[in-house]
Amino acid sequence: MTREPLPLCVDDVIITDDLAHRGTRAPDHAMEAAALATLVEELTERPGNLLQKLCETLVDLGVADSAGISLIEDGNAGRFRWVALAGRWEQFRGGTMPVDASPCGVVIQRDTMLLFERPERAFPAAWAEPRIHEVLLVPFHAGERPIGTLWIITHDPARMFDGEDVRILKRLGRFASAAHRMNHALASATFGRAELEREVEERSQALREREQRQSFLLNLSDALRPLTDAAEIAQLATARLGERLGVARVFYGDVCNDRLTVTCDHASGVPSIVGEHSMAAFDCAFMGEYRPGALVSVSDVAADPRLNAAARDQLRARQVAAFVDLTLFRDDRRVGILAVQHDHPRAWTPAEEGMIREVGERVHWAIERVRIDAARRKSEERYRTLFESMDEAYAVVEVLKDAEGAWVDFRFIEVNPAFMSHTSIPYPVGRTATELLGNPNPRWTQLYGQVLDTGTPLRVEEAEVTLGRTFDLNIFALKGQENRVAVLFSNITERKRAEEARRASEEQFRQFGHASRDILWIREAQGLQWRYLTPAFETIYGLPREAAMAGDNYRGWLDLILPADRARAIDAIERVRRGVPVTFEYRICRPGDGAIRWLRDTDFPILDDSGAVMLIGGVGHDFTEAREAELRLKTLVEGIPQLVWRAVDGGEWTWASPQWTEYSGQRPDAYCDWGWLDAVHPEDRAAARAAWSQALLQGGFEVEYRIRRQRDGEYRWFQTRAAPVRDEAGAIIEWLGTSTDIDDLRTMHARQQVLVAELQHRTRNLIAVVRSTAEKTMRRAANLADFRERFGDRLGALARVQGLLSRLDEHDRVTFDALIRADLRAMGVLGEGCTQRVTLDGPAGVRLRSSTVQMLAMALHKLATNAAKYGALHQAGGHLAIRWWLGVEGDAGEPWLHIDWRESGVAMPDPASAPTGTGQGRELIERALPYQLRARTTYVLGRDGVHCTIAIPVSAAPFAEGA
Repeated sequence: MTREPLPLCVDDVIITDDLAHRGTRAPDHAMEAAALATLVEELTERPGNLLQKLCETLVDLGVADSAGISLIEDGNAGRFRWVALAGRWEQFRGGTMPVDASPCGVVIQRDTMLLFERPERAFPAAWAEPRIHEVLLVPFHAGERPIGTLWIITHDPARMFDGEDVRILKRLGRFASAAHRMNHALASATFGRAELEREVEERSQALREREQRQSFLLNLSDALRPLTDAAEIAQLATARLGERLGVARVFYGDVCNDRLTVTCDHASGVPSIVGEHSMAAFDCAFMGEYRPGALVSVSDVAADPRLNAAARDQLRARQVAAFVDLTLFRDDRRVGILAVQHDHPRAWTPAEEGMIREVGERVHWAIERVRIDAARRKSEERYRTLFESMDEAYAVVEVLKDAEGAWVDFRFIEVNPAFMSHTSIPYPVGRTATELLGNPNPRWTQLYGQVLDTGTPLRVEEAEVTLGRTFDLNIFALKGQENRVAVLFSNITERKRAEEARRASEEQFRQFGHASRDILWIREAQGLQWRYLTPAFETIYGLPREAAMAGDNYRGWLDLILPADRARAIDAIERVRRGVPVTFEYRICRPGDGAIRWLRDTDFPILDDSGAVMLIGGVGHDFTEAREAELRLKTLVEGIPQLVWRAVDGGEWTWASPQWTEYSGQRPDAYCDWGWLDAVHPEDRAAARAAWSQALLQGGFEVEYRIRRQRDGEYRWFQTRAAPVRDEAGAIIEWLGTSTDIDDLRTMHARQQVLVAELQHRTRNLIAVVRSTAEKTMRRAANLADFRERFGDRLGALARVQGLLSRLDEHDRVTFDALIRADLRAMGVLGEGCTQRVTLDGPAGVRLRSSTVQMLAMALHKLATNAAKYGALHQAGGHLAIRWWLGVEGDAGEPWLHIDWRESGVAMPDPASAPTGTGQGRELIERALPYQLRARTTYVLGRDGVHCTIAIPVSAAPFAEGA
């Protein structure tokens, strides 16, 4: 079926005016009466079905194809609900429709009967099958306002509503509206009665429960009242609360540092948990709910999201499935709780939570009462103890009047033990001042009377001449006790004397300050303003004291200090304010002449009776000239090569020059006291201490010991001397010492001793050699001239050897090549201008033993002399070849020098004409060398010259350095 185009206006589908032009059928009153009777019966028997019956009646009477009632929903004014519906649209019963999407909304808005023709043209939501041809609607009222509509529909285009339909619909609509109101009123009345009955019952039950609750709480309060022990109170309350609520467990305890301490509990069907338990598993957020007076309720431990798995496990282990915790108190350390627990999940009612709170409050206040009573008793005991043991004297006196009403005397009513010690009066209670003292100071009675007359407490210092004492009095009237005052006083006689002595001391201090060349000053610790400043300030600072003390004098003083030193001065003052004495140095610029002065301040805190820094005292010393002298001395000390130091008390160093630190590596914290001894060789430390132990007796200190050099770890010998520095009385105040490096000097001295010993040894050997040479030469000389020639030649060879030996140090040796070359040069056969008649072949630098040099040199010289006189160096065609090499012999690998002397091209004499026997040279080679030097030798007169071999041991290090 195709929909027709929709009109633009709602009024286009309203045809109410057409009713006036249609014919109207005759009324059927019998049918109408029967219909009303049916509706009345329905109203009587089933009032709730009346509206549906009305719609069914309209359809049954043939008035409409469909009939229904639309009512605005409660709480939703924008929607209709079809509460009753009959006919061909019956299937839509109970459905809903927006108010502004149907003709019903227009009827309610205009509050009048309306007739619509095919309304879906203006209201698309009204489209339904079977389609509406005409719908007639009347408002359905509840009182003065419409709450819905009663409507009838014709689906047949041949059927059109007329005036009789309008009359029936309006009449039945009024009846239905009245019946609906009556039915609603009846339902409201029935509901109201039920509500009233329920409320009455609830109030009655609440009253009974309240009475039972009040009875329980009163009985609990009565039971708690006589108890004086906190544990008994908690035990009684937990037991009664547990029985009242029928729970598994009730306990009283506190939480401290993640530990739950259960003091007592009442358990039913579950074990007791009295003792300590860990609470570390519970989150901080959950524990934060335990505020004073807070009630933490958990109905089901397994399901509560505030509890983590570990907390649930702990509670499950204690058989806790639900609980309520009441925080009784909370301080910085503990949380006191009253806990109710059950072994099954339980929804806690407000009444139960209220009961727990009521019981908790009573328990808390009962325990607080016990604590307060205990504290009160303890306070009373302390008061009594204080009264009996306090240092101040206390007395209650009754002031007496004469007949004229003047205050004339007083009687002691009560005193504490200190009264007797402060006054030296025997126990005075019950006696008057006149009875005790005879003629007391009348001021006492006047002062007591003044307090009674004015009601104003009084503090005064007053002397009692008869006792020879002065007292500090606090006098106040006692309320409710006529003519009685209390007196709290102390004997201040000694204090007054001390004040007099202090004033005298202050005067002496003032005189001392005026005479001192140093600045004495006192500042306030709080504002740092000067309170006292001695005249020396003007001399040193060049500024009048009045100007220095004016204004913010602390800031003015800082301005006089050089900027580079100002921060150090501020820091020093701040340290003194914190209670630390300090000594510091700084420079000032004198405002008058611009001179720079060096000052050393020694500052110290002055404390009050509580130990707080009240004032700052200081002594300022001008050491400008002394510093300049010290700098000159320091320059002198640091310029000398010696290590300079200062010591006290027989060896404890107080200072050392930079040379000491540079040499030994020790800094002041290391060398002070006896620390310097660590740099001394361990073998020399005892000698150093022994020398210090004799220093006082000898009046000086001198010792030699080795000191370690930091650079290479070498220990070098130092000569250490110290002289005492004495005061004017001759007492030693310190020692000033130096340590001088004598290591090189000692080495030279030792070498000199070795050289002297070696010289003596060589001299003795040389004389022996000379004697032996002279004797042998003399035996073989033909005459004196021959002796002189031969002896001079041999002395020359010996002198050359001694020349070689004298040029060596103690560790060096003569080398073979130097020895043979020296001898050949002396004979003029080697060197510049000489023919090449000599061949030398061998390694250079072969070191000879000192003990072998002289003997070997003599043998070589003899061979060379014979060669020059008779052999290869004498004859024109002769040639001399000298070769040498090193070899190793024996298991120890001892080095030996092998020498081969070979002459060639020499015309040798006939063996038959040769002289018999051996000469001195051959004897020296074949006999002396093997005997004295362990040498192996051969000497052969060949056909063309002499051939000689010599093998001797040499030094263990056979080569000289650099060879």
